[in-house]
Amino acid sequence: MNISRKEVLENLIEFRRPLKEIGDMLAEHPWDSEVKLVILTPDHVINVLDRFIGGELTTSEIDQWANMIKFRDDIGFRGALSNQTKQAIWELANPDLTHPFSKERADKIRGALLFV
Repeated sequence: MNISRKEVLENLIEFRRPLKEIGDMLAEHPWDSEVKLVILTPDHVINVLDRFIGGELTTSEIDQWANMIKFRDDIGFRGALSNQTKQAIWELANPDLTHPFSKERADKIRGALLFV
């Protein structure tokens, strides 16, 4: 499958495909980037958290999704909530270092991204 790096990243931040498939597609592209190809917004995180709260995604998938995002040079954060969005990704990727992940925790993170 020949899909652009930007399209793969859009699939990742919107969690449109299985993470294994996204990971395989990302492996076809370089890791480093001088430019931000996509911007992760609070809405992206909120939508993924809503899917978790609704039972569509597992804690393992949330952890893997956040870990696939957290250190990428080609994913940017912008806007008034950029720090909260970065913090949410960090927390979701590191539940052993922050807070155990649960539906209650997801709802709290979601609320922090909605009401700042």
